[in-house]
Amino acid sequence: MSVSARKEFTGRHVLLTGVTGYVGQLLLAKLLALSPDIAQVYVVIRSKQSLSASQRFRDLARTSLAFELVEKSCHARGIDDHLGWIESKCTAVSGDVSKPEFGIQDMKALMETIDVFIHSAADVGFTNTFTDAVRSNLMGTVNALDFAKQCIKRPLFCYVSTAYVSAHQRFDTYVHEAVPVAIPFPAKVLVDAMRDSDARRIEACAEMMVEMKWPNTYVMSKACAENYVLDHHGELPLEIIRPSMIASAWKDISQPGWNKSPQSGATLCTYAIGLGALTIAPIHEHVKNHLDLVPSDYVCNVILAALSTRLYEEKKKSATTDSSATSRIHYAVLGKHRIAANIFFPRTVAYFRKHPMPARIRNPRVKLYSGKTFDRSVALRYTAPIKVLKALESVLVGPLAKPSQLLVGAMEMISKLFRVSRWVVEAEFNFNDQGVAKIFNSLVPDEREILWDNLGLLNKEEYIDEFCAGVVKLMAEEERAKAKTKMQIKSNL
Repeated sequence: MSVSARKEFTGRHVLLTGVTGYVGQLLLAKLLALSPDIAQVYVVIRSKQSLSASQRFRDLARTSLAFELVEKSCHARGIDDHLGWIESKCTAVSGDVSKPEFGIQDMKALMETIDVFIHSAADVGFTNTFTDAVRSNLMGTVNALDFAKQCIKRPLFCYVSTAYVSAHQRFDTYVHEAVPVAIPFPAKVLVDAMRDSDARRIEACAEMMVEMKWPNTYVMSKACAENYVLDHHGELPLEIIRPSMIASAWKDISQPGWNKSPQSGATLCTYAIGLGALTIAPIHEHVKNHLDLVPSDYVCNVILAALSTRLYEEKKKSATTDSSATSRIHYAVLGKHRIAANIFFPRTVAYFRKHPMPARIRNPRVKLYSGKTFDRSVALRYTAPIKVLKALESVLVGPLAKPSQLLVGAMEMISKLFRVSRWVVEAEFNFNDQGVAKIFNSLVPDEREILWDNLGLLNKEEYIDEFCAGVVKLMAEEERAKAKTKMQIKSNL
């Protein structure tokens, strides 16, 4: 089989959710650069404050480094105005994935044209309540699937899940990608409870997930969403992509360490190390722990390679009498190239000692502890000091007050991160990504440079340095954005 991704997307009408998110914007840019003869991409964006969906999309295309890929592609084809070309290929649709049919008034035109539907919208927060996580990640997916099932052309449906839907399976577990993850109840039970606003049934579902050892509400909600999609995709051909911890771009963006995911666990933990707030990390007593920090551009490559091969297969199937709809699951992970914890943490500390952050609380250092030793260290270094500082809040005044508040805030954030993301480091996941190698090998040779998969060439130390640099830049941008928002609010008073 020899598949051309460019040809498979030629003339296609694609609907994409989550385009303002980290993966969504890079995925769109790579798709446009890869297949300039695509018919149209419809991007679902919420109108926000005084900005329409179209304005928000124009701002994104103008400011996001992801679209430098499109600029290079346009210049190679003699097109100077890449922003104008993007507008000709993309239509911003004002909608909200949390609402049935995305709240779109006139869906008829979309339903008649869409033949690929990519649902990448998600809330990646680890600390959301169960109800909030389910509302975003399960109900948003239900709305997306319902929308796709109403489309005339029976579109290929792609759901961007997470590798950690299997997070309740711990310690050197070999997770086979062909096996759906079993949750303790049919996902439709939770969907019905959400639609009925039945707090008792929702709480019961949450308790059952906790009993089966899912570590936080993010992976709980994604496991439920994936389960629902597998049970209810009906006649739609289905591709599920399971990325691990999505980190910075590696190859495709000119800025080393480019990252647009400020709320991810990897970003927050790395930033906390740089601040000197995170000084310990968990490891398993008997397992050599690794971190599966996968580059965002590689994740997009997996998505596009999987969709291209599936479109090729569906086209061949349509020439026969076979109308069956199957599902496939692919991992987008570092796999055998993942980074050992005893490399990641020392290298991160070394980076921030060489490039100290102005706002650091103390010099960075991280010690690795296992089991009860780690629990005692958390109590000694975080839980007890937080209680003491809070007790002293009424006494600390003047120049001591603000540093104390900042320290308490940072320590509380770390304590919460430990509770909801400790398993990522302490557990050892061994994902089966062999199926991904097959889809990359099926691509025509001249497209392998665009849809690359040569993770074996990743220099881990350099990648960690770039990731740290990208985290610092990202969090500085977040602080400036917050300050700008505050100024706008004050000016409107």
